[in-house]
Amino acid sequence: MDVNVFRYLMAGIVAGSLTAHSFWAPRPPSLNPDRPSIVHSGCYPIGYWCGTREQAEEFVVTGSVPTSKDECIKLCEAQLTSKYEVVGVDGAEGGNSYGTGYKANSVKNCEANDAGDGKTRIKCEYTYQKVCEAAGRLPAGISMDQGSATIEHVGDYFARMAYLEEAAVTAFAYLARELEAYDAPERLVNMAKEAIQEEVEHAEMVRALCERYGATTPNVEVEPFQLRSLHEIALDNITEGCVRETYGALQATYQAEHAEDPAVRAVTHRIVFEESRHAMLSWEIAEWLHPQLTQEQQDDCRAAMKQTIAELEDAVAQEPPPSLAKVAGLPPAVEAQRMFQTLKETLWA
Repeated sequence: MDVNVFRYLMAGIVAGSLTAHSFWAPRPPSLNPDRPSIVHSGCYPIGYWCGTREQAEEFVVTGSVPTSKDECIKLCEAQLTSKYEVVGVDGAEGGNSYGTGYKANSVKNCEANDAGDGKTRIKCEYTYQKVCEAAGRLPAGISMDQGSATIEHVGDYFARMAYLEEAAVTAFAYLARELEAYDAPERLVNMAKEAIQEEVEHAEMVRALCERYGATTPNVEVEPFQLRSLHEIALDNITEGCVRETYGALQATYQAEHAEDPAVRAVTHRIVFEESRHAMLSWEIAEWLHPQLTQEQQDDCRAAMKQTIAELEDAVAQEPPPSLAKVAGLPPAVEAQRMFQTLKETLWA
């Protein structure tokens, strides 16, 4: 699929003029985006995850050992509510509209022991939820904790966006080295190298927006380069490229039209074309890798792809803060879900 056709698809989805029916309907050859004959796959880079997971954590609290499990659980809930954003309760104090944090009422088990000096050690088993907004390609080995501050203001949003754009510089640098190591087609290698400079420019533009709204960008720390297997590259490529970058290009298309701030519209308009190229690169890499994977690896990829799409679907269902919808042009949940569904029924079908 040509990048201009890809942009045409993104614009059609945003405008509501493209549906799954019209996508697969016959078109003149010049506008016919052939259904990609590639494997569906997807996994996260090291240290990066989204969705929900069960985890355990210990706290030392003042007071005697609780006499019942219910009392122990209440202690856990109080500690977790104090430490994290609370998700899952409408209007909860400290609630995060982006849905990341301690999932309310999810404590399943609690163990308590005397810690001495009038204190009690409690071990809490609970569910933590992490909703990841659409992002560009992330490198393996990145520490997402540094880019995971709660998004409450417009400046916070652009700080996170700048962090992700800067991380993508390293991601494409690593990817280019891997493509060369595995003798990938020269076209793919060159596109990956071109993407490095494009992401540098994206990061600079978004940093300017970040400063415009009084925020600073966290430092990006990534582990040293390590050559991954073709299977690992394929898993990462579909998740970060064919899913997250593809939706990221779609969201940027929407923002370029709906952001109230003209500076934001200008930046996202510039980013849209190049992010579309990066997404298309991911689809071409996936097509190149597909015949080199075993059947078992392909099955693994398909299952992981479905999981990634489901987790991103949860993310787009979150209503953005009003300030971000207004200034940055983020789509309201109903629009994001509509666009996501069309993408799910077309490119991801």
